Amino acid sequence: MAEMDKSHLFAELSARRVSLEDDWTAAEARRILDVLERLETLSGGDDGSLFNGQDTILQHSGRPGRVGRTRGGTVILDADWTDWTLAHELGHRWNNAWGRAPEHDLRTRLRAGRREWLKRPLRRFEKSLEGLLKKLGVNASLDWPALWYHPGDAPPPCGADRNFN
Repeated sequence: MAEMDKSHLFAELSARRVSLEDDWTAAEARRILDVLERLETLSGGDDGSLFNGQDTILQHSGRPGRVGRTRGGTVILDADWTDWTLAHELGHRWNNAWGRAPEHDLRTRLRAGRREWLKRPLRRFEKSLEGLLKKLGVNASLDWPALWYHPGDAPPPCGADRNFN
């Protein structure tokens, strides 16, 4: 796509029902649009269909770092976010927009994420137990590998651990 000014970039994002809160540069808007266009091409969808016609909000976290978080329809990116970080978080956004059906389908096809229905409450228990131990003066970090995500028939991803999603 030819070089665009900031207002045109924001208009292109708005056409996809993506809004940028906070102060974003034209270079950041260009990167976001590029990542969205690549995801749309790979998904075979058109403008706006990636997120099931729902609004998506991007925000800066105000924190240093290269990671992001997704909460419902909002993607929050740290100061030094990468295109990979954005694509990863938009994957969560896509999954949320379609009622987690993409995640369920992928797990089923790969026989991955065994017993996730049981692991979620156990992970919450693990965190509360850590909090209780901390209150009792025991500075322990529980890390039960049985609660980690299991990739099933897919090759294990780089860095698969308790935080892999």
